[in-house]
Amino acid sequence: MWGFSGFPHKRGLRGLVLFLLARGPKNGAELISEVERISMGHWRPSPGSMYPLLDELTASGAIQRRPDGRYEVSARSRDEFSFVRGWMAGPRTPEEMVHEISGYVSYLEDLATSDPQGDWQRHRDELRALAQRLERIAK
Repeated sequence: MWGFSGFPHKRGLRGLVLFLLARGPKNGAELISEVERISMGHWRPSPGSMYPLLDELTASGAIQRRPDGRYEVSARSRDEFSFVRGWMAGPRTPEEMVHEISGYVSYLEDLATSDPQGDWQRHRDELRALAQRLERIAK
């Protein structure tokens, strides 16, 4: 089930596709690209994996194909994935937002420590501008 670099293949693709479709409708090509994006380029499912899986999920009633060619989770699956919509909606209160920002700052601190010359450095000006905006809010 697991491929190189720890990314799921075959059976793991099923859960990932359902998760992505719970976030919103997508066609097969969009799903392939989204898997590649979230795996940071480590895994790009082939059309020979994706489209038979979409057919199987449609036949089982887990997803349905819309007239525009995109797939979406069925009403039955929507109930099972209702937690995803809430989780993906992001923070809803200032307290949740501050907590999330704190996590991102921790991530950037880790990058600065573990990869001081990394690609993230090209965003330093944007980070400074964000820090100034946060400073104005905190006054």
